[in-house]
Amino acid sequence: MSQYLDYREFNNSFFRSKIPQLLKEIFKIIWIRKGHPYLVGGSVLDLLCNRIPKDWDIEIFNMDFSNLSLILSKFGEPNMIGKKFGIIKLKHENLDLEFSIPRTENKIGVDHKDFNIKFCPHISIRQAALRRDFTINTLYYDYFNKSLIDPFNGLEDLKKGLLHYVNENTFKEDSLRVFRGVQIIARKLYKSTEKYNNLVRTMIDKGEFENIQGESIFQEINKMFSQAISFSVAAKHLEETNLLNFFGLDKLVHCQQNSEYHPEGNVWEHTKLVMENAFKYRDELPENWRLPFMWGMLLHDIGKPSKTDPETLSAYGHAEYGAKFTKTYMSLFTKNKSFISKVVAIVRLHMRARELIRNKAKRPVWIRLQHQCRLDILAYVSMCDSDGRGFPPKGKEGDFNIIMNKWKGIGTPCDKVPPVLMGRHLIEKGLIPNKKFGIYLKQAYQYQLKHNEINIEKLLSIAIGKKKVANKT
Repeated sequence: MSQYLDYREFNNSFFRSKIPQLLKEIFKIIWIRKGHPYLVGGSVLDLLCNRIPKDWDIEIFNMDFSNLSLILSKFGEPNMIGKKFGIIKLKHENLDLEFSIPRTENKIGVDHKDFNIKFCPHISIRQAALRRDFTINTLYYDYFNKSLIDPFNGLEDLKKGLLHYVNENTFKEDSLRVFRGVQIIARKLYKSTEKYNNLVRTMIDKGEFENIQGESIFQEINKMFSQAISFSVAAKHLEETNLLNFFGLDKLVHCQQNSEYHPEGNVWEHTKLVMENAFKYRDELPENWRLPFMWGMLLHDIGKPSKTDPETLSAYGHAEYGAKFTKTYMSLFTKNKSFISKVVAIVRLHMRARELIRNKAKRPVWIRLQHQCRLDILAYVSMCDSDGRGFPPKGKEGDFNIIMNKWKGIGTPCDKVPPVLMGRHLIEKGLIPNKKFGIYLKQAYQYQLKHNEINIEKLLSIAIGKKKVANKT
């Protein structure tokens, strides 16, 4: 069911009343200069759905780019970063305005950005709308003629909560639109049409995503992970379009689990339940951990297909194996090493906190785990994983509170436990800095984490030996 069921019939008075005064003033000047402004795309959708747009999209017909730039410069400092595409952004107090000139686009290369752009301010609205991705984004509001223009039946698709492409040929020219569709479906709870699903499957079969930069896909999926409220709609779309295969997640479908521990079914069914929990609790995490957390939960059992014994259905070693796989996998989407390390840590340690609880581990062991990944993050990881097993969820009444209390007891919110023994301590004992310093400090640090040791003399003896300490003193 679509969030757009709050849709209201087009009401000109409502539209005009919600347009900011500054934008009305810009419209009037453009109109006087013989230009014709239209609200378009997301702005129109928001107004039709009783929402005030955060970003206002305006397309200007019958006016060239230079004249539009001149007009907008009177209202602030225009951002010309999109000049190649005939786009000018203007920020004024709380308003984010994006103006564009109608254009045609012809594919000239293999990358999704390789287009020959031609400004065509005098073409028809239908011609201009052909370059747009989805029918719901082809709605135009004519401020001066007080009308809604719908060249590709976007209004009907909006009412039904359907996502459909405008034109098959132009849609395929920018294959990143497929991934934009994933996040739109997840955020707006849309359903894609069968023709749209068939087109995506065909594009996958023909390898039409091979030249998209991984970072571009990463950004679209991150929008889903940060803004959507549920994973189930996105999961169904991934299944229906074979995008599950593209992301390498189809192998989870074919990996069975022991029904005694996982009555929900295969690993993909488990992952979907885990992701529902992740979406539920995502915003409770520190902001810089939210997206790594979402990716980590998506991939937490990615090692199971390779490590599951077909006889016993046990999957010993799947976390460690999955972490190695995840490091390579995530590098296809981002070069952010810090981000990748967080995702890898979640995959590798997703069961570790529960194991420590079962084994009644002492404080030093928890400190060592805190060094590898924040315990508060692992508390959410453990809860989402445990509650995704087809049993009645325990929520924060389960292991979550135990792990959080361990984290609070350690008394540091930092990602790593700071080392006690430093290079200066070795120098103070008379050692000359050399290549062995790193080895000495690593030995001492590992001992510190394991035994919760803070005595410098003790750590010195661990690092370089008691005799050497004695000799240097």
